Amino acid sequence: MSAEETVYEYNKLRKYRFKGKKGGEWKYGEELIADLVLGKKTMQDEELQKELLDWILTDNKNVFRDKRTDQLIYALASKRGNAAYAAKKGEILNEIIEAVSKNEFDEPVEGLRDTRFRHTKVLLITLTFSRSRYTAEEAWSMLRSNSLDELDFDHGVLNKFGANISSIFGPNGKLTCKEADSKGYPAPHVIVILDKPVLVKRHNDKDGTISWRLANDHILKRVGKDDASRKMSRTDVEASTLANPIWTHGIMDIKGVVKNDRIGRFSNGFTYVFKYLVKTISIKKYPELESKDTISDIDNKSMRTMMFTHLGNKCFRTRDIVFGKAFKDRIGLLPKESTVSESPWERIKTIPAWLAEMIQGTIIRTIKDADLPISDNG
Repeated sequence: MSAEETVYEYNKLRKYRFKGKKGGEWKYGEELIADLVLGKKTMQDEELQKELLDWILTDNKNVFRDKRTDQLIYALASKRGNAAYAAKKGEILNEIIEAVSKNEFDEPVEGLRDTRFRHTKVLLITLTFSRSRYTAEEAWSMLRSNSLDELDFDHGVLNKFGANISSIFGPNGKLTCKEADSKGYPAPHVIVILDKPVLVKRHNDKDGTISWRLANDHILKRVGKDDASRKMSRTDVEASTLANPIWTHGIMDIKGVVKNDRIGRFSNGFTYVFKYLVKTISIKKYPELESKDTISDIDNKSMRTMMFTHLGNKCFRTRDIVFGKAFKDRIGLLPKESTVSESPWERIKTIPAWLAEMIQGTIIRTIKDADLPISDNG
């Protein structure tokens, strides 16, 4: 039996199992992006999906050394979907919500008694990609800010969309979340914080929820949501999206965000866009993953969407949440104070979590004659 097989069998007994026999290593580099764009691989490939499950569900730990005492500590390495990663995203979300709570971004329309109308400075936009014009892989590649040295492809579409938004609404700050849908296509969300408020009207959606929709006729025409555009979309969706003045790649949905009104089942728009990033993925939390070898095998639509979100961003090396100074300034998110003192801790390596436990003496049983893998890129 090989070392990898020995480790795999050992961890099955420990109920601390790998989904595959690869030890949680992600073997792909930039060449995967090219293969996906060129159609040599797809995000539906079983092997690729198995790699992601194996990678997420296999914990690694960073080994740190105290330079003053030579003491070693072992801390869970952050990777998409695990507890350390979810905690970091949760901290960011909490900071944003706290900053937003100190401001008022919507208000009644002065001189108008009709409470169906309000002014808001916050928009939540969801973008999709046409499945008849793009593969899921082509659509994900378009979210990248640059192409590859060896392969040029369409990219930077979110930057172009942002410029279009600014030309219509004026100065603003944006937060972008690159989320997937349950089939693996990207469906990014963009939260826009405006300097000047826009008029929105309360709308009762078909599913019984309430949403706030743009109500200024001039703006509706500029974003391709006026009556003529909507009429076209009912007869020919593809022609309607191609004719849209700011997003021609698929369907675009725009909602106004009003304080104390929910976005679906979520209390606010920020919690909504962070929903898959603050969840910890583990066998303990989702025991059904124990019997699933691929993402496509997962029955739960929400969980499948979450896994495709991580797969798309991992494969195409894109950041799932992006926001800059313009966004922070508009919500009042103050920069963290930096410390100038040098850290006494030095990172040594990243190793499998089970090996860290063995070194720390928390595992009684040992594996003999196995060449245990140690990685520098956990």
